[in-house]
Amino acid sequence: MLDDSTTVSELGPLLKKKAPLNVVTNSLDLTSSLVAVDEVSVLSLGGDFHPTYQAFIGHLCENALAGLRVNTLICSTSAVGDGVALIQDPAVTRVKQAMMQSAHRKILLVDSEKYGKVALHAFAPLAAFDLVTTDNGLDAATANQLKADGVTLRQVPRP
Repeated sequence: MLDDSTTVSELGPLLKKKAPLNVVTNSLDLTSSLVAVDEVSVLSLGGDFHPTYQAFIGHLCENALAGLRVNTLICSTSAVGDGVALIQDPAVTRVKQAMMQSAHRKILLVDSEKYGKVALHAFAPLAAFDLVTTDNGLDAATANQLKADGVTLRQVPRP
């Protein structure tokens, strides 16, 4: 399962190398690009279309997620503060939380620039993810604190 974030959308072109694959997403952009890939099956989550995010959110999307179980969720967040992933929009927050409930394994991709930032709604504690991946721009003190707090952290080189 892939969320509608711009960070996660960067994975789209790489997925053809993982075929055969089933992908669940609320992202219109990912749906549009992946339906043309051989051996990639796409389940597009419906709901209220939000043009800013190019994604489906809201009650219908949340209900669809309640009936699904997937192996892995890959998602992102707007900000990270005090060990918590944060999102500005409450409807997006609820959809991402429903995605987490539907997934066995949860992976968060977050740019180092988002740490220490603020957004209005708590999405999930970083420790709730099986893996948090960020770039090597994250300062050592923050990385060490996250690890001390039980976060499985992987830092990768910036592209």
